Amino acid sequence: MGEYINFVDNPDLLHTNYKYIVHSGVYFWLKYKLYNIADQGSDESTVNLITGKINQHTKSYKDRYNHFKEIYDDKKIFQNI
Repeated sequence: MGEYINFVDNPDLLHTNYKYIVHSGVYFWLKYKLYNIADQGSDESTVNLITGKINQHTKSYKDRYNHFKEIYDDKKIFQNI
């Protein structure tokens, strides 16, 4: 904590350094209160609401939903949580 990283000048850190990848994800999760949306369910419209908060202007909605379904339904990553 207390560390300042200029991600504008060093954007690759968000793709190559696990510490910053996790920090970035947690930051968005908390800042935009995505837990409130996630608690609504695991259907495509709910996943799209979260995608809209993080990557609104992309064409990745269907891919993100498919990735979510793979880890949620197929691999059951969150089954015991």
